[in-house]
Amino acid sequence: MLENERPHVFLIKGFSGWRKRRAFNRKLRNFECKSLLAEKEYRILEKEADFYKKVEPLKYTCRLILGVLFTLFTLNWIVTM
Repeated sequence: MLENERPHVFLIKGFSGWRKRRAFNRKLRNFECKSLLAEKEYRILEKEADFYKKVEPLKYTCRLILGVLFTLFTLNWIVTM
């Protein structure tokens, strides 16, 4: 929509042309802000989707289980003393 409006807006001269150019630039700036926010959200979602490639859940699950087991063994050892 903005691509079709641009040539028409810049052909208008005078005060009404200035107002239309100003309104067009406001729309364009709003569109640019929204597109930058959309790109930022896309990058965040892409990072979340690629998170499993960087993190191995089995590794952390094994560490958690071993930590719990060693805690239980330590508590058992302290109680038996």
